[in-house]
Amino acid sequence: MSKVILVILLIGFMALAIMFDWFDGRDLAQTALNALQKGVIALEETGDAVTGAVEQVQQQQKEAP
Repeated sequence: MSKVILVILLIGFMALAIMFDWFDGRDLAQTALNALQKGVIALEETGDAVTGAVEQVQQQQKEAP
């Protein structure tokens, strides 16, 4: 139970650091969000490529006798 309280306190401190810009919290949060956004974009591109490959294989299987 103490680990849960520690996590809650840590999240609360991080929120306060961003709200009041302690330790350049806003800049760090913005940097982290930009990195996450780049990761999401990379995952989207990979997913689109895999989906295209799967559709191409399914199309070839339908055309094959």
